[in-house]
Amino acid sequence: MKCQACGRTNPKNASSCLGCGASLSAAAATQPPPSSTTQPAPPYTEPAAPTTVSGPASFWQRLVAYLIDSALLGVLSYLVTTVALSLTLGPG
Repeated sequence: MKCQACGRTNPKNASSCLGCGASLSAAAATQPPPSSTTQPAPPYTEPAAPTTVSGPASFWQRLVAYLIDSALLGVLSYLVTTVALSLTLGPG
């Protein structure tokens, strides 16, 4: 139970405030019961429609992707070969 005079929380069976000595019985009679105010749930909204999936890539898109992939694999192969040969044959 909370004291109206000083705001201290007291045991429920206390007749006077442990902090200031004010009578708690009169304060308990004047306090309204706590109200239960709950917010209503928000209305349901439909999820957004899924995006449409386009068809396969065109010839030119596939050609550019092939050239990029080939260049990356060529550089990677060169690096791996260079490191492997330098480890196998030694410096020089």
